[in-house]
Amino acid sequence: MSKELQCKYCDTKFEHEIFGNYSVRCPKCHRLLEHLSDYGFGPVTPFYILVGSEVVGVVEERARDYYLNFQDMQIGLKESYFNAVKEAEQYIVDKLQLAIKSVEVDIVTKRGSLFFFGESFGRPYDNIHKIKSVHYDGELLVICFDQWEELFVYKPKDIESSEKELRIGSASKVKWRYIPYGNYSKYRTIVYECRNDKVVKFTEYGEQVISSGSVSPAVLLTGY
Repeated sequence: MSKELQCKYCDTKFEHEIFGNYSVRCPKCHRLLEHLSDYGFGPVTPFYILVGSEVVGVVEERARDYYLNFQDMQIGLKESYFNAVKEAEQYIVDKLQLAIKSVEVDIVTKRGSLFFFGESFGRPYDNIHKIKSVHYDGELLVICFDQWEELFVYKPKDIESSEKELRIGSASKVKWRYIPYGNYSKYRTIVYECRNDKVVKFTEYGEQVISSGSVSPAVLLTGY
C-alpha cells in the first residue's frame, strides 16, 4: 500500500510505500516528514528508512542484536530497540549528507498575536501563540508554537525581535499551518505569496489579493 505525501516545507509531492514502522524524508529538502512505529507497544523492527519513494535502509533485530541494512552492507548497531533506530537514522543522514543546515537567528519574543502582511489571524489580539522552537537554515525560518501550529517564512528579511514583538519585514512567502478549534484531526493551511508588488492569499476557499505595495511587515507577533 502506498500514499501520496506533500512536503510541508517545500511543497514537493511524491508517493511512498507504507510500512508498520518507518520514517520518510522529503527527496528535495531532506527534512523529516513522518516517523511512525510501535515504540512503547511492541517491536520497532523491521524499521524502514525512506528518502522520498526510495527505501535507503532497513533496521532489523536478530537475537536481541540490531543491524542496519544499507547499500548492500549489514552494519552492526551499538544501541537497542528504539535507540537503535535513531542510531541508524543518524548514520544514514551522515552518509547521505541529509543534515539540514542551521543558521543562528536571535529571536527572544516568547508569545503574542499574529499578523501576516497586516492581516490578523482571527480577531486582533484574541489569540495568544507561544513559541516552542525556532529553526533557520538561511532560506527558510520555521517557528513551532505550543498548540501545534507551524509558521514557515521563506527568504525572510529584516528580522527584528524584542521581548514584546517579533517583526519580519519581508518574505517571498509565508505559510501558516494550524488546527481549527473543535477539529483536531486535520491541519488547515493559509499561504501568503508575494507576486511582483502584490500579496496573494491562498486558503481552501480559493485565492485573493490582500494588498498591493503593502508596507506592513510579512510577519508580526505582538501584543503580550
